[in-house]
Amino acid sequence: MSNQSEQITEINDSNYIVDDNKLNIIVKRIIQLENDNVKTREFNDEEIKKKIEKIIEEELKCC
Repeated sequence: MSNQSEQITEINDSNYIVDDNKLNIIVKRIIQLENDNVKTREFNDEEIKKKIEKIIEEELKCC
């Protein structure tokens, strides 16, 4: 096992082990999405929520 810490995330009744690198990527993508939306106000809260869920799903499904 690596020395990197891992976190277990539960999404739709499925457990995922998320390493720090993947978690950092998810956080950066969400922050970028939020920052862009603050400037443009393109998406409402519900749309942002769906986009965040999609970001998380994509990163967890990816290698």
